Amino acid sequence: MRLADFRSLREATRSLFGAAATGGSVSPEAVETVNAVSAAASAYASLDASDPRVPVAVEIASAGSRPAEILAQISGSAIELAGGPDRERLRVCGGSGCGRFFFASRPRQVWCSTS
Repeated sequence: MRLADFRSLREATRSLFGAAATGGSVSPEAVETVNAVSAAASAYASLDASDPRVPVAVEIASAGSRPAEILAQISGSAIELAGGPDRERLRVCGGSGCGRFFFASRPRQVWCSTS
């Protein structure tokens, strides 16, 4: 597993989460990256971005190596978050200097924690 592969996946994931948090369209490059990484697993999720404003997670079967499985699991989780039914709850923290992603527990929640 190369660090560059992990960093590429991290950037694609942040892009997808940002689109989900703001209601924007997903980047085709980010979709391609998470789908390619996810496809290295024996069973994997794929993101169908036919409608870039409402991507949908789908399940596919294949085969892969152990390092690829690890990254694929991370990618699969990102796909489920960005294309799953709770996508609207994904937010970016409005706290000064934070910028973390979180699931809102209340409709008007704008920060990831009270601290």
